[in-house]
Amino acid sequence: YFTKGSGPFCTVGCSNMAFLRTRLRAEDDPHAQEVDLQLQIAQGNPSDSKIGFYKNMNLTREQGTLWQDTDKQPRGILFLPTLLLPKSEGCIELASADPLAPPRIQPNYLSDRYDVEVLMKGMKICRELCKAAPLAEISGEELVEPSIPHPAGSDAYLEEYVRRNASTVYHPMGTCRMGPSTDGDAVVDHACRVHGVSGLRVVDASVMPTPMTGNTNAPTIMIAEKIASMIRAR
Repeated sequence: YFTKGSGPFCTVGCSNMAFLRTRLRAEDDPHAQEVDLQLQIAQGNPSDSKIGFYKNMNLTREQGTLWQDTDKQPRGILFLPTLLLPKSEGCIELASADPLAPPRIQPNYLSDRYDVEVLMKGMKICRELCKAAPLAEISGEELVEPSIPHPAGSDAYLEEYVRRNASTVYHPMGTCRMGPSTDGDAVVDHACRVHGVSGLRVVDASVMPTPMTGNTNAPTIMIAEKIASMIRAR
């Protein structure tokens, strides 16, 4: 890349993406018609331990045999089914009266059955994609976790795999949600001004009142540009 401007470093980490609606929500659910699953597909298996991809995703030998020595994994294609509209709810609490003490964070990942089923369906869709031409012509065997005591084609295997390996993708949002002062859960108003505090704004992904179905970078830039325009117009 540094000598010819070509090669693997010229590509993005995920070469393909897809957004799908699993139809696992009830018809009267307000999000029933929204996409709730994102497929991120990498053109290679980032198994080299020097890259540290799996380590950064918290995939270590504690999760299974596959992660004991990733350098031994074969070349391949990486599918990352991603849950977009989780129903599981966690909490952030004060750990002590010390204002400098780190808060107690309990995300409660996968506590709602729906979240597990979306990821399981995502894995099934990825398997079907690998069977379809022309991908079937170049893809090999699925890397199966041998320590899971269920047949790889069973729902029991998929559920245990999900519960062992599911991880955040570092797109946190919504912890300082936007809303009117009458909303007890709202932190900032429409101009990102903190309720009850003069001269303080929060301008980042934390002000989004509800989770968005996609990546957060562009919307966060949009929020920042909008608030910057409002400040300049004063």
